[in-house]
Amino acid sequence: MSTTNSTNSAAGGNTPHNAMGSVLNSVVSSLSLVSLSSTNNSHRSSTDQGTVHSGESISTGGSSHVGLGLRRFLGGRARRKKLLQDKLKGIGEKVEQRREEHRAERKEKREAAKSLKEKQREKEKEKELAILDVAAAEAEIQEDDSEVTAKLVSEYGEICHKGSDPNEELVLGQGAGGAVLLVKRPSDGHLFAVKKFLRQNFRESLYEYRKRLEDEYRIAAAIRNPNLVRTYELLRTSDEKLFAIVMDYCPYDFFAMVMAGIMSRKEIYCYFKQMVKGVQYMHHNGFAHRDLKLDNCVVTKEGILKIVDFGSVAVFDQEAVSRLEKKENEDDDEGARDSNSDSSERSEADGTLSYSIIKARGVAGSDPYLAPECLALTPYDPRAADVWSLAIVFCCVILRRFPWKIPRNSDGAYKAFIAAPSETVDAKGRKRIFGPDRLLRALPSKTRPVIGKMLSLNPDERITIDQVAEEPFVKQIEECYVEQDGAKEIVVNAQDHTHHLMMAEEIEKMEQDKKVLEKEKKDLEKSIGGGDDTKK
Repeated sequence: MSTTNSTNSAAGGNTPHNAMGSVLNSVVSSLSLVSLSSTNNSHRSSTDQGTVHSGESISTGGSSHVGLGLRRFLGGRARRKKLLQDKLKGIGEKVEQRREEHRAERKEKREAAKSLKEKQREKEKEKELAILDVAAAEAEIQEDDSEVTAKLVSEYGEICHKGSDPNEELVLGQGAGGAVLLVKRPSDGHLFAVKKFLRQNFRESLYEYRKRLEDEYRIAAAIRNPNLVRTYELLRTSDEKLFAIVMDYCPYDFFAMVMAGIMSRKEIYCYFKQMVKGVQYMHHNGFAHRDLKLDNCVVTKEGILKIVDFGSVAVFDQEAVSRLEKKENEDDDEGARDSNSDSSERSEADGTLSYSIIKARGVAGSDPYLAPECLALTPYDPRAADVWSLAIVFCCVILRRFPWKIPRNSDGAYKAFIAAPSETVDAKGRKRIFGPDRLLRALPSKTRPVIGKMLSLNPDERITIDQVAEEPFVKQIEECYVEQDGAKEIVVNAQDHTHHLMMAEEIEKMEQDKKVLEKEKKDLEKSIGGGDDTKK
């Protein structure tokens, strides 16, 4: 009995200890956040012997585990708190940085808006000043025009006006150089063409502007040849900012007459020989025109062609020009070279001048009429360039079109002209000709030899203007010319042709009438055709 009780008491004494160990283990595991289930299970599996000792050891081990868990828990919390603080600090710094950027942007926008307003105010001021400047410039121009007009009226006559409007001047032409007005002398009804030059541009100084116009006038005023327009005076304002040149007026526009197709072959040949004589005079007196073209030719009511516009002149013999200028105010040309004399020595072999000349530089003239050497950007003989241009003028008069747009390889027509002579047949059976004959075959057969020589690609091999005049075709032309009878000029007209002269306005009206007739003809043919269809 006693044994049994003692055993039961011993067993009953062990049961509370086991329960307490389980509770302590669960508390330790919850506080340390570490699974201690394996440790608790090992303690539960131990035998009843030594249970008290085991409980004591468990109790001691559990307290150490609790401290370690608390330390780990509190350390991790501190680290998380520090990380959170650092993160919040970084976010705050970024927010502040963005605020600073926004402030800078707003400040920059305010400054830009302020600058824009200032610029707008400056532009408005500049605009106001420009308006004032334009008004002042217009007033100055009007004053200069009035000054030139007063000189014209006092020395030459009244400026002609368009229709019955006294405020609208009759403008004969408007070009890159300026406008051309018409002035009539009351005493004898003589008409003058007055070219009012454009004012100085920004590319040249006032000195360059004056020199350019004075050089043009000086040569033009010295000319005394019936096939070159007569120039009388260079008018200028007191401040020398506006210039006007006074010339003889020729009523007929050569370009308009050519394009209208109203001239006979003999008329064309007459005009060509007159141009040859005019170019001869220039070359004999030391200068070349460099801008020969249809637009720079006018015709008088007697059928005398005159070359105009000496703004592109190139002087190749200064001594000859100086001699010509010395005779400017004399009635005769004794001492200066005329169209039938040439004091320069020539070689009988090739006809070239034996003395050195001043070569020209730069491009002057219009593209279709230019000689190919003018585009090479190297010095060239301006006389040879004139001969080429004169040949192109002749081709234009005959063909009523340009042979090419510009003498470059990029131009198909010119490229075919300079190609080696050949003939081919294309896929459609059409014959294609290459070489100079491509152009020359379209000209009258008797003109081909001289025009071919004038269009020689090598300027050193190109014939001179004197050689052109000696060509059989040119020599046999019966041209109209002017004889000098003292101070009086007498026009001698050729017997084998009559000149068909028409003003530009008359040609325009004729073209309009032609279009009306063509339209009426088409309408009539259409109506007749419609009637036939109805009948059928």
